Amino acid sequence: MRSGNMILTLTTIVLVVLVALAMLYMFGWLSWFSDETGTEEKGDPVAVEKTAGHEHKDMDNGNQNKDKEPVEGVIKADRIWTESSIMRTLHEMTHQKIKADEKWGAVAMTKENIETMIKVVEDHKKDLDHYDLYMGILNDWKVGNFSRADKQHNKLWKLERGNVGKAKGLLSKEEEQEYIKAHFDDGVGTFEW
Repeated sequence: MRSGNMILTLTTIVLVVLVALAMLYMFGWLSWFSDETGTEEKGDPVAVEKTAGHEHKDMDNGNQNKDKEPVEGVIKADRIWTESSIMRTLHEMTHQKIKADEKWGAVAMTKENIETMIKVVEDHKKDLDHYDLYMGILNDWKVGNFSRADKQHNKLWKLERGNVGKAKGLLSKEEEQEYIKAHFDDGVGTFEW
């Protein structure tokens, strides 16, 4: 009889733990602890705002377009950088080159910004899980090779657990020029290679 009570007690404990874990997962607390690519890391100076089921960042640099889509013209290397902010910046840089149904955020794909991001990634090499991916992408861009920007976007987008806005190809030169005019002020940097 005693072993029957012990089995019942162990079963009850296991069930309670499973229910507790399920509740934590449902409320997002469990995923918050394990989400290393999330934007809510301590030290990430970029504020996160939820809008219509999408997450985007307010860069608070005064360079926002008329639709309030967060844009960044010139990247500042001296801010606090985390894996998620590096990944997010590279992801948003690809928006200038790719076709997608939706794009959230824009960072100018300029020679200056590419050089800055190379420095940022190199400076944080020891802290980055995806250092090789970032440097592979940046080395392509440094020499003006954007032929895989859609695939690079989707790799970054997947790492960020994207579910809206998958790249469906590359913009034409004309479409890219329209995107630049719509999102960035003159004097942001050099767009031609």
